[in-house]
Amino acid sequence: MTDSFSDFEYKAWQAKAHRYAGSWGKVTSQVIPELIESIPYQTPKENTKILDCGCGPGDLVIAAAADGCNVTGVDFSPEMVEIAQRNIQGIHNAQVSVGDTTSLSFDDGVFDMVFLNYLLLHLADPVGAIEEAARVSRKRVAISLWLAPQNSRGLKLIFDAVNCHADRSVIPPAKDPFSLSDAAVLDELFLQFGFRRLSTKTVNTEWRVQSGVEFFEGVQAGSRLGGMVDLQAPQIKELIKKDILSGVEKFKVLDGFYIPMPSLFYVAEKKE
Repeated sequence: MTDSFSDFEYKAWQAKAHRYAGSWGKVTSQVIPELIESIPYQTPKENTKILDCGCGPGDLVIAAAADGCNVTGVDFSPEMVEIAQRNIQGIHNAQVSVGDTTSLSFDDGVFDMVFLNYLLLHLADPVGAIEEAARVSRKRVAISLWLAPQNSRGLKLIFDAVNCHADRSVIPPAKDPFSLSDAAVLDELFLQFGFRRLSTKTVNTEWRVQSGVEFFEGVQAGSRLGGMVDLQAPQIKELIKKDILSGVEKFKVLDGFYIPMPSLFYVAEKKE
């Protein structure tokens, strides 16, 4: 990781890893049932080998291990890996280590399933991560990604506030985080690597909070958006916060706020 965006992401997750599970992780974990259902099982099931790239605190690793699979997780943040290792203690069929998802240390075709769960938007080279996932998978690769703001009322609320007020140059330039949130784009990429689309769907993930302040603080807990907000001048940060707190009111229900953050779920299978 020598480029400036990768360095930014690395430092952000080292600082914020402990905040992920209680913020963005509450939303991303909602896709786990879809991911588990997409696994091509071996017989017996414990022979099914899974790789979770960008495993974070280990939620998917734990779920796949509980399902009976043999699961490996990798993440580039040592702080996040330490959290995941604590979370999987005592689970004999799960292991987690530090690794670069754009240059995996595994042989070709050693996993039945490779997961890229909300990983790609955090990478300077997301296509490289897809290529590596395809290389080490002998059967399937599954991807989850946020839908773009024009298709996501929750993300539109955040990006409207940021785009209106923020100095975007405070974080290093990187690829459009939603450039791959399109099944047709993923189709073209996977064809290059010997895979074809098996299925795709929209998952109606949502962020549930008790207050607008909780939502704003959750946004700050992320690396890319959170980092952009964190690095603004205090008066700019207040303007962003004000817009988000005002905008979130439209999502208020009796027991809090339910903010739609839909996700793309995409599964590719290796061509025979």
